[in-house]
Amino acid sequence: MDPWAVLLVFCIPLLTVRAEVQKDFSEECRAFMYMGTPPRGLEDRSFKKICQRYNGKARYVTLYDVVDHIPVYSAYTFKRSDGSKKVDVPWMFEPQLSMTSDSGEMQAFPPNAHGSFADTQAVLEDYSNIVEFERGHLNPDEHQAHPDDKASTYTLTNVVPQVREFNIGHWKRQEHIIRRRLNNYCRGTAFIVTGVTTSGRMIRRYNINRVAIPTYLWSAYCCVDYDHNAPFAERSKFPAFASHGLNEKDAPEVIEMAVDQLEDFLKRNTFVDKKFQLFYENCDPKKKIRATLCRSSLSKMPHYMLLVSFIVTIWLSEHWGTAIVVEDFNHIERCKDSLYMGTPPRGFKDPNLKKICQRYADKPRFVTLYDPKIRIPVYSAYTFKKTEADRRVDYPWMYEPQLAEIDGNGNMMSFPTGYLHMKFEDSQAVLDDYSDVVLYERGHLNPDQHQSDPQDRAATYTLTNVVPEIREFNIGPWRQYEERIRLRLNNFCRGIAYVVTGVIHTGNMIRRNNLNRVGIPEDVWSAYCCTDYDRNSPHVERIHFPTYAAIAKNAKEGNTVQEMTVLELELILTKRMNVDMNFQLFYDNCNSPSPLPPNLQHTK
Repeated sequence: MDPWAVLLVFCIPLLTVRAEVQKDFSEECRAFMYMGTPPRGLEDRSFKKICQRYNGKARYVTLYDVVDHIPVYSAYTFKRSDGSKKVDVPWMFEPQLSMTSDSGEMQAFPPNAHGSFADTQAVLEDYSNIVEFERGHLNPDEHQAHPDDKASTYTLTNVVPQVREFNIGHWKRQEHIIRRRLNNYCRGTAFIVTGVTTSGRMIRRYNINRVAIPTYLWSAYCCVDYDHNAPFAERSKFPAFASHGLNEKDAPEVIEMAVDQLEDFLKRNTFVDKKFQLFYENCDPKKKIRATLCRSSLSKMPHYMLLVSFIVTIWLSEHWGTAIVVEDFNHIERCKDSLYMGTPPRGFKDPNLKKICQRYADKPRFVTLYDPKIRIPVYSAYTFKKTEADRRVDYPWMYEPQLAEIDGNGNMMSFPTGYLHMKFEDSQAVLDDYSDVVLYERGHLNPDQHQSDPQDRAATYTLTNVVPEIREFNIGPWRQYEERIRLRLNNFCRGIAYVVTGVIHTGNMIRRNNLNRVGIPEDVWSAYCCTDYDRNSPHVERIHFPTYAAIAKNAKEGNTVQEMTVLELELILTKRMNVDMNFQLFYDNCNSPSPLPPNLQHTK
C-alpha cells in the first residue's frame, strides 16, 4: 500500500478538525488555542467568535454571547509577567459585533455610543448604576507581558460582572497563583481558557435585561513543556489543570481540580453537549505528537520533541540525596574525587563561602562552593561522564538543609509542599525566588547532560547548583556550548575530564518582597582538564587539550561564548572576582603529574 495513503488514513480526523478551525479563525488567531483547536461542544447561534485584534495584531480569541452581552470564554497564551497592570488604556468595544463599522480592531468607546453597539455587546453605561459588581477580566492583563497585549485585555468583550469581593479576593489570588506557577514551571507555551456559567441573573438598565451575571468563573490551562523537576505538589498540576469559583460576596475559596473534573462540572451547570472538551485530546502530549506528526509529515515534517513524564517517588529524593557542608573537601571520603589531583580551585578570599559535598544515594557526586549571602554557587566542580545527552526529568528540585543547620543530617531534600522555615531562606535560594521573574531560568552549573548515571543526574537538581540565567542565553549559546563540550570530551578525552563551572557576580539581584534574594550572574565561565586525551585527534580539537576554558555574558544579546586558554580565563577572573594573585583553577595548571613521588622530583 502507498505509505502516503496510510498516513492520510491515520490523519483524517486531525485534518477534519483543522479544516473546521481554519473556517472560523485565521492562522494568526488559532495560535492562541492548543493545537489550533477551540473548545468543542459550545455551539449556539447567539455565540460569536471574535479574534481580538489590537494595534495591527491578533492578541487572543473570545467566544461572545451577543444576547447576554458577555463572553462565554476567552482563550489566550500566557506570557511570563511580574504581575504589573497597565492602567492608562481606555475601555474598548468590538466593532466586529456592530452594524455601523467594518473595522477589525477593538476601539475606544466614543463619547456618544451608537445604539447598534448596545444591541450586540455591553457598554460602559451598563455598569454605571450598579454597586455590587466590577468589570472582571477573563484574560487578565497580569497574564500578559507586552504593553499592547495588556492593553488589548481592556475591552468589554473580555469582561464579565464580578462581585467586587470575589474579583479582588479569591479570583485575583487564583490569577496570581497561576501566574507564579506558570512563570516558575512552564517552559513552553501555556494555553489558557477562562469562562463563565450563567443561571439567568441579569444587570438591568431602563428595565431591560442588559448583561448576564455569571454564577461561576472557571479557568483551565495546558502546558505540555513543563519543568518535570518541579516539586511533586506542583508537578501533579501539569500538563493541564483547572479551577472554578463561585461569583458571590461570601464565596468559598476557589477550587482547583483536574481538567476532566471541570468539564464534568460544566456539563452539569451550563449548556454544552456530551462531546464538550476544553483542550484538544485533553492536552495529552502523546496525542500532540501524533497530531504534529500528521500535519508536519504532509508538509515535510520538522523536528519535534517527545515529552515523557514519569511518576516520581518522593521518598527516594528525600532519603537517598545527601549534601554535606564541610570545612574542606578532603574531609569527606571520595568528595575530592570530583577535583583534579584532589585539589579545589585556590585563591578565593571570602571566608564566608561554604564548601558543599553534594552527595546522593550515599555517594559523593560533585562539589560546590556556595555563597549564602547572595544565595548562588560560586562554582560547581565535577567529573564529566560520557553521555548521549538525554536529560533526567523525574526528580524534584532540592535544597540544602545543612546551610541552615550545622547539626543537620546532611540530606539534600526536595522542597516541601507547605511552609519552609525562614532560616532556610536566609541561607539559600528557594523556588519562590523564581516565581515572579520573567527574564530568568534556573541554569545548571553542573548540567545533567554531562552525567550518565541516573543518580548523578538527579543530584544536579538542587538549587545550590543553579543560578539565574537569561532565558535566551540559557537555551541558546550556553546550552550549545555545553553540547559542544559534551561531544568534544566524549570523542577525544580518554581518561577523566574534570570540569569547573562558575559565575561572576557584580551586584544585580532578584528581589522578592522588596528584599534582595538571589544574585544574578553577569558572566558564566567554565574550564575543563583532561590529561589523558587522544593525541591523534584533528589539530583543531587537539589544541583544546589537555585543558581549555570559556566565558560568556549572561545576557539576551551579545552573549557569544568565547573559548580561550585556562590561563586567559584565570586572568579575567583575577581582575573581576574576589580572588588573590595565587588564583588557580586546576592544580599545576592541569599539567600531567610526574611519575615520580613529590619528594624525588627535581633532584639529581
